[in-house]
Amino acid sequence: MYENEQLTLINHELVELFTEDLESHFNKTTGEIDTITTILST
Repeated sequence: MYENEQLTLINHELVELFTEDLESHFNKTTGEIDTITTILST
């Protein structure tokens, strides 16, 4: 069995991984929107 501190650490790492994944996905989407905007304004 895990100690509470270990579980908290694992939980925190999962949250960090999820946040990083979300940020990279958001940045990618923003880049796609910028590209579409550039094409439309030409």
